[in-house]
Amino acid sequence: MPWSAPTLERLWRLEHRDRYPWFTEEGLSSRVPKEACRVRAAGFKNFFDSRSGKRKGRKIGFPDWRKRKHGSRFRYDADRARPESPRIIRLPGVGKVRTLEDMSWLTDRIADGRARVVGSTVREQAGRWWVSFQLEIDRTGINEKRAVSSDAPACGSTSG
Repeated sequence: MPWSAPTLERLWRLEHRDRYPWFTEEGLSSRVPKEACRVRAAGFKNFFDSRSGKRKGRKIGFPDWRKRKHGSRFRYDADRARPESPRIIRLPGVGKVRTLEDMSWLTDRIADGRARVVGSTVREQAGRWWVSFQLEIDRTGINEKRAVSSDAPACGSTSG
């Protein structure tokens, strides 16, 4: 049986209505098992690559269930989780969350189209929750500011 994420997702879709009816009844997001299948498939790939010698380093064991003490984390695809204002993030299924860090640099770029949220990860570490955004940023303005003219003196030695 191939242990790929799409295969695991397909199996989940076939089995979950009978084995886990509460999942459908509660109206839980399909993103959760999708992310779990992706993480599980990565664990299987690492295990089998380690066994066959394709993976460098010491051999690793069969993937086990993620322990709660190792930190909780989950991921949102696309721009489902996004900043609403410089200090507020909207997380689907959670609601509005206030942040300690000012995100005006990000909200300004999203508002005028210079940035787009591609995905986000929410994780718990040391009793605190952290959100990281994966972004696509238009860097033309930044690149123009940092551009060096072709007749500028070179740095370092050119002779051998």
